[in-house]
Amino acid sequence: MDLTIVHPSQIEFFRRLEQVSTAIVDTMSIFLRKSSSWVVNTSSIPVLLKRLENVPEPEADEGLSEEEHYARSSKLIGNYISKHCPALYKTHVAELTKALTEDGNPRLVEIALQALAAMEWEPADKYVPIFCGR
Repeated sequence: MDLTIVHPSQIEFFRRLEQVSTAIVDTMSIFLRKSSSWVVNTSSIPVLLKRLENVPEPEADEGLSEEEHYARSSKLIGNYISKHCPALYKTHVAELTKALTEDGNPRLVEIALQALAAMEWEPADKYVPIFCGR
């Protein structure tokens, strides 16, 4: 299920719940947030990668921009996906390998490497011999 469907459904749920009984809205809100994790699916991966692009790391924690907050959150979510459900990355190998070439963006490269390593990805040319010395 896509986030564009889940979010409006959640809003509709709370609207109807408020019509029935306003006393339980707070309790049900807490229950819903604690009992379910954020929905992350394969369609979320390009958005996460885009949030990591072209956001320079700040020198101090004070006065973080909105883009920086998005980038930090995207990095946390990317780390979580790499650790717990790397199969979400399988359809995005091309985007992840392209992200490896981003020299000026260490966060994006880090997430791409973690994702590819978590999938146990092997390059297509893995049998090309590596010459050391001589």
